[in-house]
Amino acid sequence: MLPLEIFRSRQFSAANAVTFVVYAALGGFFFLLVAFLQISMGYTPVEAGAASMPVTLLMMTAIGPDDSYLASVLPAVVVFGLGLTLVVAPVTATVLAALGGLIAWLTIAAGVLHPEAEPGGGTPERLAEDFECAVNGPPLRPAREAECSVAPPH
Repeated sequence: MLPLEIFRSRQFSAANAVTFVVYAALGGFFFLLVAFLQISMGYTPVEAGAASMPVTLLMMTAIGPDDSYLASVLPAVVVFGLGLTLVVAPVTATVLAALGGLIAWLTIAAGVLHPEAEPGGGTPERLAEDFECAVNGPPLRPAREAECSVAPPH
């Protein structure tokens, strides 16, 4: 249907790639907006869908060449910007938490969760015990390199 040679044009391919990314982002935005309204704010599916109607109406409203910026463009941009403000922060936090968890799952070995004795030292649980050192005073919880022994129970 479309001659593939047309994609050899760098401008045509770049314009199509940008268009694809913009519409993918808008599709993702509206999907996440409706999901956010339902999950976080308790909207019903119909209410969440109806909440996005102003954007649809604004996008269908034609802006003529003689229209002023203040009367025609600015209100639409303000409404769209307010909507983005309410959605971007929760979506970003969710994506970064999902991505951070995935990276941690893929990169952090399970062995770090189990205490192991270090050369010349004890396990992390042992550091919580009271120690006594060759100094008068109350029991301490010293660093591993200190010359101390476990304090007798009081």
